[in-house]
Amino acid sequence: MNSINFVGRLTENPAPAINSCYLGVAVPHPHSENNAMDYLPCVAYDDTASTIMQNFQKNDTIAFTGYLRLKSVEVNTKTYYDLMCVITDCEKVNLNLETEEELTPNNNDNSNFLPTRQISEKDIPW
Repeated sequence: MNSINFVGRLTENPAPAINSCYLGVAVPHPHSENNAMDYLPCVAYDDTASTIMQNFQKNDTIAFTGYLRLKSVEVNTKTYYDLMCVITDCEKVNLNLETEEELTPNNNDNSNFLPTRQISEKDIPW
C-alpha cells in the first residue's frame, strides 16, 4: 500500500496547471534537534487542485494524504528519477498560536518559515 500522511508548510503559492496544481511543502523531521526538514514537491489534480488553489497560499500549514509517484526524465541517454507526492486529500491546519511572538521564524536557515512552536498531535486532523 502506497499511502502517506504529512503536515507541513507551503514554501510557495500553488502554481496552477491544466486540471492540476503544483506546490512545494516543507515537512519538519519529527525528532530533529536542529529543526531539519524535507522539501516535498507535490501535485494535486481536479477537485483537490481546485481546493488548494482557492484556500491555500505560501506559509499556510497543510495536512495532506496522498501517495508517492516516481517520475523519470531521460537526458542525453541518462535517466534521472524524482519522487513526487500526489495529494489526494488535504486540510488547512490552524496551529492556534496564542501570541504574535510564536509566529517569529527561527534563526536557523533551514526553518525560516516554520513557527517556533512544535506541531502537536492535537493539531493533526487525522
